[in-house]
Amino acid sequence: MMRYVSILLFLVVSVCANAYHKDSLFTSEQAKDVYVDLKRDISVRHTPVPVWVKDVKQPVVSLCGEWLFASLGKEQRDGIQHPGKEWSPTSVPSEWYMESFKVEPGGWAGYYKEFELPSDWSTQEVLIRFGAVESECELYLNGRLVGTHQGSMTQFEMNLTSFLVPGVNKLMLYVRSESLASDISKISHYAKHQVGGILRNVELIALPQKHINNLYCRASLSENLDEGYVNIQTSLSKSMKNTRIQVTIKERGIEGLSLSSKEVFNQVFPIKDMDTILIKNPVLWHAETPFLYTVEVSLLDKGVKTEVLKKNIGFRKIEKRGNVLYVNNAPVKLRGVARHDIRAYDGRALKDTALLHDDIKQLRDANCNFIRTSHYTPDSYMLDLCDRYGIFVEDEAPVCWESAPDTYDRMRQIFYSFTSMLLRDREHPCILIWSLGNESVWSPKFYPCLLFAKEETPQIPVKFSHSETHGIIKATDIGTKHYPGWKGLMAFENYFRPITFGEALHLNCYNTSENITDPGLRDMWGDYLKYFVDFMQESPSIAGLGIWGCNDEMFYPEGNQPCGYGPWGVVDGFRREKPEFWHMKMGYAPLVVLSKNFSISGGNTFVALENRYNIQNANQVDIVWKDGNQEGIVSADIAPGDQGTLCIPHIMRGDTLELIMKDRRGFEISRWNVPRYYRAYYLMPELRKGNVKVMSTDSTYVICSKDIQYVFNRNSGVLSSIRKRGEEIISGGLNMYAIPHLKENEVIDYIPQESTGEAHFASAPLSDWTFLSETLQDKEDGIVIIVRGKYGDNPVELEYHFDGMNRMRVNYVLNLAKLGNKIRQIGVGFTLPKSYNTLWWKRKGLWSVYPENHIGRTEGTAKTFYPETQSNYLLDRTIPKHGFNKDGNEYGSNDFRSTKQHLIKGRFISEAGDTLTIESNGKQHLRAWVLPEGITFLVANYSDSGNEFYLNYDANRTKYLDAYLAEDGDFAGWLQIKF
Repeated sequence: MMRYVSILLFLVVSVCANAYHKDSLFTSEQAKDVYVDLKRDISVRHTPVPVWVKDVKQPVVSLCGEWLFASLGKEQRDGIQHPGKEWSPTSVPSEWYMESFKVEPGGWAGYYKEFELPSDWSTQEVLIRFGAVESECELYLNGRLVGTHQGSMTQFEMNLTSFLVPGVNKLMLYVRSESLASDISKISHYAKHQVGGILRNVELIALPQKHINNLYCRASLSENLDEGYVNIQTSLSKSMKNTRIQVTIKERGIEGLSLSSKEVFNQVFPIKDMDTILIKNPVLWHAETPFLYTVEVSLLDKGVKTEVLKKNIGFRKIEKRGNVLYVNNAPVKLRGVARHDIRAYDGRALKDTALLHDDIKQLRDANCNFIRTSHYTPDSYMLDLCDRYGIFVEDEAPVCWESAPDTYDRMRQIFYSFTSMLLRDREHPCILIWSLGNESVWSPKFYPCLLFAKEETPQIPVKFSHSETHGIIKATDIGTKHYPGWKGLMAFENYFRPITFGEALHLNCYNTSENITDPGLRDMWGDYLKYFVDFMQESPSIAGLGIWGCNDEMFYPEGNQPCGYGPWGVVDGFRREKPEFWHMKMGYAPLVVLSKNFSISGGNTFVALENRYNIQNANQVDIVWKDGNQEGIVSADIAPGDQGTLCIPHIMRGDTLELIMKDRRGFEISRWNVPRYYRAYYLMPELRKGNVKVMSTDSTYVICSKDIQYVFNRNSGVLSSIRKRGEEIISGGLNMYAIPHLKENEVIDYIPQESTGEAHFASAPLSDWTFLSETLQDKEDGIVIIVRGKYGDNPVELEYHFDGMNRMRVNYVLNLAKLGNKIRQIGVGFTLPKSYNTLWWKRKGLWSVYPENHIGRTEGTAKTFYPETQSNYLLDRTIPKHGFNKDGNEYGSNDFRSTKQHLIKGRFISEAGDTLTIESNGKQHLRAWVLPEGITFLVANYSDSGNEFYLNYDANRTKYLDAYLAEDGDFAGWLQIKF
């Protein structure tokens, strides 16, 4: 009787507490008191899934696949599939918006599924587990309410045992569009559409009547790391009488190397009296050496094994010492990404876990050692993969831009989501940091989460994104700042505590017109990343950064409007590598070549290296060297964080030493070409007068050089025509460009509902030409025509040099005093016939090696258009197989129209084989595009990174046009062509 009185009293107290708290605002101290109520009020269960159950062939059955779906509005929900409603087949997992369905705000959708239990499940407990339902739902089975749940991107389970019937079971899930949980997570807000549905896997789980309903295997280390401890916490669903636990621990090893199954522990315990397990000299887990152990826990009921559970654990130690973050007694540098769950045609739904495997492996192979799970808890399988492949994780709760008043309901929902995440994920060795949420305003409602983290996982630091923007939140362990900019780097270089830049180096996204105009902006981004990473490497307090972002945030639904936040990923929605991906891979490379050229001494070739691994010696990397047809494998003994010398027992014969760094887990870290001679710039071919002639009339100069004829109009001051062997190759005169920065936060043309105008191609030359004077001079190196005039109010002086070897050089001085310094590119160029549809180039790159399809490769050939450039894969809903370089628009392929920075030589090639060569010295920049009148090109003496709103904070280090200008605003440049 007393038991029932206690329960009744507890319920009364809980109801009163909820009534008192419901609309209250809280102080920090009150929030700490409410923490006790929340812990009592909220129950989170993540039952461990067995790999074996006595007398059961398969203990887990997937319910993914075809379900029926209906948009129900706000009508009554009774768990019955009423025939009057229109039910349509849909796939699960899926987002309803991506599958062409719509649900009114606040309305409900229905998901219906019939299933039969396996025959050997009849005596088992049966759970159903949802990886994520967005975000409020009611579950009925056979017309009876099983339970309700509310949680954004949050895993949950329910017990179906008492609701099951023999034969066919009828499952009905009602999902409400928009809820308190989705309001707190803002998941629909930043997806730019209504996110709803069953978004992750659905599974049925068979369990013995008496089963392990909680299992926490906590791995820890001694101070000097020579002893590992495994503390196993467990509970049963029923009485512990006559039960024991058998624990076996085996080495699993490192994914990609030879996996082990060596047994290091095996013992049977009374379930109430489990000792801490000691592992002597354990192999440690780190992102660089992700060594795992497998803990196998068997339940013995009256001496009979009834179920077996398996979990991977890793021994790693996280500490904050002063202003430095340590893992395993070594400072850690995090080089990673902020990652969303998204695929172009699937949205937030995780339809295929094999694709998730490919995602994590792709990031690992790109030298990422860190993922921030912005802005919600990931699928648990992703954490399994990060454990295996070696990627640290900042696990972020589903809270975004939260600034609403601190009501009890909001505090409760935030606390539930955080505790669910923590209790599910805490034993993963990849978990490095808990994040309480994204870019929210700190308030007392977050204190219970912080207290829970400190109580349950004191070894894992907690952060609040981004605490160093909304006032320094000293209650958390680690600072965080988004988009710090290069000045911010200096401000946090020696900060009072460790700090991470959870979002940094925002890719070009919002400057839509600039991206339509010049995809080369994506190649220029690499300079900023390299600067950030180099700076971080030498800064004690800057623990790491996450590039924003990992994947393009673009949704292409079936039958609904395209939507999303923009193309801000290093990969697109199909996981094609964009130009930034290679910069990330090379910028994050843990073993870096420092030498500008190799040296030879005593029969050996030498190259200077820097080891940027956190804990690993460089001698664990296989370095393949190549000299023509000769090659070998060497290594370098360089401690973490140190610089040293690679010695190759070979005298180089060629002028280029190829180095390929290989991780022994089976992936390529980086590639480098090291020259015999380094050139900071290249010498230009000189003009030679030769046999150049000029014929003059009152209206024209005609200059003849070998097989080139130039016609200069003396009345307009324009070089009106250039002919080669009688065929006109340039008409319309010289184009002068001072292309302004376009809008920094502009229309996103991919998102019709966000349109604020029309994005457009923007590369018009200066206009309103006024001719003032011209002078002809006959000089030692050829004929010179000096022209003075102005474009609008902007004076310019042009010097045309013509030699006798088919060369022409144009020097210019343009005064920008009236134009100002908000200019992206300055230069000159001409328009060619459309037959000149092939561009070859050679340039100096940020890296010495690029993939063959990278728009920034140091040498390559591009076509104005490829067959793939005009493909309609989005309309056809097919998966593109071609690279980013072959995408494009009406102005040409990305390959052709992207700026080639630091040009050495460029060549336009006609269909007939004629050529026009741009000669340069590695300090100019070439861009070309297609217009109705022909192929237009620009050779710029100044070119910067564009005007992306968020990237500006980070990229402004290289916006230095003022340094190019004389005091009166004059800008000088030149162009040299060989016909």
